Amino acid sequence: ETDMLSPRLRQKEHEDWLITSSLEPLRDGLEDCNFRHLLQEFAAEHAGDFLALWPDGSHPLLWTLRHQEYTNIFESQLEKTLSEIGMTRESFQSTMQHLHEVRETLGESAEDLDSFLTSLTAAADYDTFLKVMLNDGLRQQEAGILSAARGEQIQVTVPDRLGPVPADYRSGYPPVQTMPVEYQGYRYQVPIPSGYGPGMSFNVTLALPAES
Repeated sequence: ETDMLSPRLRQKEHEDWLITSSLEPLRDGLEDCNFRHLLQEFAAEHAGDFLALWPDGSHPLLWTLRHQEYTNIFESQLEKTLSEIGMTRESFQSTMQHLHEVRETLGESAEDLDSFLTSLTAAADYDTFLKVMLNDGLRQQEAGILSAARGEQIQVTVPDRLGPVPADYRSGYPPVQTMPVEYQGYRYQVPIPSGYGPGMSFNVTLALPAES
C-alpha cells in the first residue's frame, strides 16, 4: 500500500514545490504595490482619451493602441518576475498548464491559481480594459479633474431592463454592459459605469461624425 501511495505523494510534493517556487512569487508580482500604482497612473493619464463615445459601437484606433500599451505593462511585470525567480517563458507556460490540469487536487492553492490566471488574462481582455478606462474617465470628470471631451455631452439614465450578462467570460470579470442611445440620427452603445443601476443617471460625451 505504501508503494502504491508513494507516486501520489511524490506528485503532491512536486506540486507543492511548484506552488511555493513559482505560483506564489508570480501572484505576488502582479499584486506588487509599485506595479498596481503604475497601472493606476496609466489609467489616470490616459482616461481622457476614452471620454467621447463613437456611433455604431465603433472605437478609434487610439483605444487599441492604449490597450496594447496597457498589456505591455503587464508583460513587462511578468518578465521581471520570471527573471527574479529564474524561470523561462517556456517553463512558465508548462507549469501553468500542469497546475491547471491538476487544479482539483490543489486544495486552497486552487484559489491562488485562479486569482493569478484571472489577473493575467484580464490584462489582455479588451472589454475589461475599456471598463477600467471608462470608469476612471467618468470619475475624473465628475471630480472636475477632466473637462468634457469634444462632442455633445448629454445625460443618460440606466433603463430598468438590461440584457443578460454572459455567465462565461474569459477574463473572469463581468464584461462591459452597454445600453443603446439614439442621438441626432446616430446610434451609440453607451457603457454603463461600475456601480450604476437601473434609474441612475450619468453624463456621457458623444462624438458626432463630421459632415461631408
